[in-house]
Amino acid sequence: MVSGQIYDSSDEYLVNLRNKANLLCTKYNQLSNYDNSIKAELLKQLIPNQKDNCYFQGPIHIDYGINMELGSNVYANYNFTCLDICKVTIKDNVMFGPNVTLAGALHPLNSEKRFIKENNKIHCMEYGGEITIEENCWICSNVVICPGVKIGKNTTIGANSVVTKDMPGNSLCAGNPCKFIKKIS
Repeated sequence: MVSGQIYDSSDEYLVNLRNKANLLCTKYNQLSNYDNSIKAELLKQLIPNQKDNCYFQGPIHIDYGINMELGSNVYANYNFTCLDICKVTIKDNVMFGPNVTLAGALHPLNSEKRFIKENNKIHCMEYGGEITIEENCWICSNVVICPGVKIGKNTTIGANSVVTKDMPGNSLCAGNPCKFIKKIS
């Protein structure tokens, strides 16, 4: 799965991992903004590979958490979603606006390969790609970042963008599909 190869997402081991992450997300989402120490502990359980001062405003949804790596000072506003079937790296000082999705998962385009019936069981097939967001980025509201994308350091991704390919550092990028707009000095 984490290597980007096609796999069966209905595998019992993976279902159990997702259920564990879902339970932690549910607990996190039920807490008020005043329960910061409890939220921080739940976030560390959900995403064990993180540095200091990370905060996600609830609600959040994270598929696994164990495939994420957070730098210091990572902030996500409401409705942050991460499908971390492959490695998702978020470096230091990254901010996410509301309704951002890091969509690391893909399904086969051929409908006959999405669901495979074997021994009276349906297997849901998928694969994905790594996502990397370098230091000091601002990902504005309603952005979707697709599998296999790297955002260069010091870059701002404008609101409502769909990022389907790598974006350069020190840049303002926006649109659907997201494109380089201008250098930021």
